[in-house]
Amino acid sequence: MPEPARIFGSLPTADLNAITIPGLAADLERVHAAWQDGSLERTPSWIRKVTLRVVGVAALGMLAGIVVWRRRRSR
Repeated sequence: MPEPARIFGSLPTADLNAITIPGLAADLERVHAAWQDGSLERTPSWIRKVTLRVVGVAALGMLAGIVVWRRRRSR
């Protein structure tokens, strides 16, 4: 995920009030204030959460499959 400095540095203006998209200026001001005072918490996106869960379930499935395969092979 990009760092907040990169995100705010890529904006076309340093004056957040100059952004004319409704609601965006206020949201950016709140995020910028939270970043500056150290209270900004970065949360992973839902896609990242789902991907990690799918990978985890697949890894557990493969581990169980290997254990079953080795037990049958040793008989």
